[in-house]
Amino acid sequence: MIERIGADLDRGWVSPWLLARAMAGLDAVAPGNVIRVGREIRDAAGLFWTRVPAYQPRGRSHGDVLAGLPGLEYLFLFHADGHFRQAALDRFRGGARNAFAFVAIAYRLNDWAPPVREAAQACAWRVFSQTDPRIAARACVFLLRRSRHWQRWANHTAALDAIFARADVTSHLVEIIGRATTGPMGRLLQAAARQPALDPHLPDLARRAALPVVRADALRMLIAGRATWPMGFERQWIDKRYGLSRRVAVLGGRDIARSCPLEELVALGAADRAIAVRRAAADGLVAHRARLANVDAVIRMLADDASPSIRERIAFVVKERAGAS
Repeated sequence: MIERIGADLDRGWVSPWLLARAMAGLDAVAPGNVIRVGREIRDAAGLFWTRVPAYQPRGRSHGDVLAGLPGLEYLFLFHADGHFRQAALDRFRGGARNAFAFVAIAYRLNDWAPPVREAAQACAWRVFSQTDPRIAARACVFLLRRSRHWQRWANHTAALDAIFARADVTSHLVEIIGRATTGPMGRLLQAAARQPALDPHLPDLARRAALPVVRADALRMLIAGRATWPMGFERQWIDKRYGLSRRVAVLGGRDIARSCPLEELVALGAADRAIAVRRAAADGLVAHRARLANVDAVIRMLADDASPSIRERIAFVVKERAGAS
């Protein structure tokens, strides 16, 4: 259908019915495929700088067709000519129709052409705030982890950060994270932890998330009273004389307020069926052993754990308490 739209563009007229069918098909495209599918759209529709139509009645150019047909801007986001990408962004009104379109607009915040980035910023402020929070949450699954690696968008992040901070979007994002049974949900949770809107949902994720890594990460944040997330890597010198260094992760962080008593959190983790969550509870026991009121109860729960690493942590606490007495 997009190939037929490209042929129609050469003739200076595109069928609204055909465009509507093509857009309905794009509604089902996963937002994480925006780069690959964007190239396929550009190639199929012939959205290039140097394309010379064989027949173009009345002198109608791509810009003329874009101006006269609502919806075509979704395809022109992937035009090879930055002028058309900018014009497409200027035409967006209302919320994004799907998560794929949401990500495509956000991707233009990192466009190589400065005027396109400026147009994308204005478009993002108009469109994102009016987008259904369920659509925005699906887009955030991709954007939260990827957008921090974009190099050209440093001055154009405010509109997207505002979406990440929205409570209604965060609620739907937490639902996605909590129900998922596969995928990098632990890394997604860490990326989402940049925003305080996540904090009220952490206890529920620690109790009910399907993936153990999510329950463990949520529990660690609550026990530590601090959320952390990866920000990239830096070189750490071992010996400059010999040029020896290593690559180490750089973490960002912020303090969070616990909404549950510390004793309840450690006991919750100790009773979990997953080793990763019980290990988080054991780490919490070691870190806060001097202030926990239920140390003996947690020791009884974990003393005979199947995991050697958990038993080692409990043995350390038991030995220390025996020496102190």
